Amino acid sequence: MEEIKEEGFFFKIFDKILDYVISLKENKTHLYLWIIVLIGLILRIIAMINISWDGDSPHYMIHAINFTKSGLLTSWNQSAGLWYFLTSIMYSIFGFSYITARILTLFVSTLTIIAIFLFTKEFFKNEKAALISAMFFAFYSGSIKMTIAFMHAMVLLLLIMGMYYLLKAERTNKNRYYLIAFLYFGVSQMLKAYTVLFCPGIVLFMIGNKIIIEKKDYREVIKDKLLWKRIFLFGVIMILSFSPIAIYNYLLYKYNGHADMQFTRMFGLYNEKADRLFSWDPGYHQSFNPLKLFWKGNYANTPDIITLISYFFALAPFITILFFFSLIYSIKNIQKNPLIKKYLLYWVLVLLFPMFYLISVLTLPKQIIFFPAFFIPLISYSLFKDIRITRKKFIGLLIIFLFFCLFALSITYRVHENFYYKKPNIQLFDVGKNIQENSLVIQDPRIYGGYVLLSFFKAPIITPYEFQEIMNLNQNLSDQIWIDLYFIRKIEDKESSLELENYFNVLENQTEVVKIIYDKDLEVHYLENENISKGTMKYTLKDPVQFNLGYWKFYNPFISHPKEIPVYKIHKTQISFSKSLLDYLKTNRYFLLHPVGYNTQINHEFYYDPIYTPDKILNKFAFFIMYLGIILFFILTFNSLAELIRTNNY
Repeated sequence: MEEIKEEGFFFKIFDKILDYVISLKENKTHLYLWIIVLIGLILRIIAMINISWDGDSPHYMIHAINFTKSGLLTSWNQSAGLWYFLTSIMYSIFGFSYITARILTLFVSTLTIIAIFLFTKEFFKNEKAALISAMFFAFYSGSIKMTIAFMHAMVLLLLIMGMYYLLKAERTNKNRYYLIAFLYFGVSQMLKAYTVLFCPGIVLFMIGNKIIIEKKDYREVIKDKLLWKRIFLFGVIMILSFSPIAIYNYLLYKYNGHADMQFTRMFGLYNEKADRLFSWDPGYHQSFNPLKLFWKGNYANTPDIITLISYFFALAPFITILFFFSLIYSIKNIQKNPLIKKYLLYWVLVLLFPMFYLISVLTLPKQIIFFPAFFIPLISYSLFKDIRITRKKFIGLLIIFLFFCLFALSITYRVHENFYYKKPNIQLFDVGKNIQENSLVIQDPRIYGGYVLLSFFKAPIITPYEFQEIMNLNQNLSDQIWIDLYFIRKIEDKESSLELENYFNVLENQTEVVKIIYDKDLEVHYLENENISKGTMKYTLKDPVQFNLGYWKFYNPFISHPKEIPVYKIHKTQISFSKSLLDYLKTNRYFLLHPVGYNTQINHEFYYDPIYTPDKILNKFAFFIMYLGIILFFILTFNSLAELIRTNNY
């Protein structure tokens, strides 16, 4: 008799996926969920293409180039390096671009729709509320706008899935679910150091849930050895996940005399060298001050709690309003419904302190993006748990949610991104990606260097001041070739006119070449001689006019004025330039304390080479944990999708 071969691993996976897809015919909830996921994905793809970047995103993206070969474990200001390794891997697969840098954010943000469905279902044991939660998050304008190159979207997915498995572990009392939950929390800490702020609250929730919700005697809980073993395991995993950054900063301080900025700030390692490196950054001397929550905060002496609420309305206006209604309902029913009581306990113990800490230390919208996401389960359960979802009602809800989402995407607060069109910074990238390898770029000093470097990455970028010195060097070199010269300038406006006037007062003392490149009338001319050919106006990049009300801005293409204002002008010419000098400029580029592309010939302040054997062993251990974190990130991320299939009851 012929022996039947056992099915292979991948065949089994394919078989399970096929069975799940067939089951969607009967499982309407999961079918509706996938429709929601698809719409959420489309909205995030549009955002990924259109949304501009803030001041931080360019240096995140630039510092990630060749990061896997840099010998570093983090950048100068993060104290967490996993994102840089992941993005560097993406660059090596798909090539360098702002789209590539956003692929993982798109992927994890879309998967978070599934994660919040699982979390809500596990917490409230209500599939209708879970489906409504997925719908809320799919249309959560803050999440959609944050489909950019940053860490917080990844942290959100891992935190939600970590809490999901922690709840599942509490329900089933199975150690493997505790382990998976702790791994989610540990990997999230490798993405963003502030995840450590959630750890005390998670431990308190594990204890408080047994005492307050399960009504166990506190003396019995204190004597529960299994509970303390699990808490110990949680501590070990969090310490291991933190070890790469701790080791890196220990060795960096030992060999270079300073730590990274966040490590310096958190542990008070201030010295002359650290001050020289970091004192220009506004976050360097920031510390947690509870008084700023209610008196003279980070912005214009406005209490930080007011700024926090403003951010909530900017990121999720309708979710924030509904949360206040659901909070009132929940407080009224806290004694009647233990699930509501448990969720409010979770909010107070796990989320409240990190939220107040982050808004007090550094008031940025992206820092608090995940808090409105945790409004959603309570809203869905308290206000929508009894809704009967028919096909017609589901379509109606989709239309309503989409309408409010598109309106919310029209609003910005203290930030400059817009969902509906490519802002000039994105247009700048579209121009820069097509330039020739042999090119040189002159940048208007009023434009943030990160925008230009990100867009014209192929070419060396200099200022008009540097151009004169470089041209003097160029005259003495014989290996001349014709190269493209681009000049990018900011169009004069009321805000920059004084800065422009001061800038040209300096230029008055420069030589004729610089004044011809960049003159007072904001018109560019070029010398017609053997070194510089006649220049042409190449591009004018424009920005639609937005309705402004203080820090608030509004733009919607369906109702806003179609007028556009020019922001950047790009001029192009050709010059005779030394090939060796151009190659030197390409390979010796710095941006915000790091060499661009981490050329091995460049020594910099954040690289060390361990000399002693114990230091070498420590360094190798740190990289081992980081590489393990990379593998775990992909396993745990895909596991959120696998968990949905595993929980299918059809």
